[in-house]
Amino acid sequence: MTNEEEILKQLGLSEASLDLKQKALITFNKILLMKLGLFLNDSLTEQQQLNFEQIAASSDATAINQWLNQNISNGEDLFKQALEDTVRDIKENISLIIS
Repeated sequence: MTNEEEILKQLGLSEASLDLKQKALITFNKILLMKLGLFLNDSLTEQQQLNFEQIAASSDATAINQWLNQNISNGEDLFKQALEDTVRDIKENISLIIS
């Protein structure tokens, strides 16, 4: 199972239409990146912020997680927390995505 399939499963959208899955994943990535940015805002140097923004622009969860692990002492925990928070937030507001 891919990361995207796992996220869709957690959101209860495994059987949704392709269009809905795409909308949900786009929304998920945007919210996840915003959460990570907020978590990191005060702890990164200006250069680290620029590097993170470049990696985040790719929306590659694996690359983002690797960067966090290499540059932030609790990067893996931070990424997991942001994932969990994002799943929870989207599940609570799923009607906004599917409308």
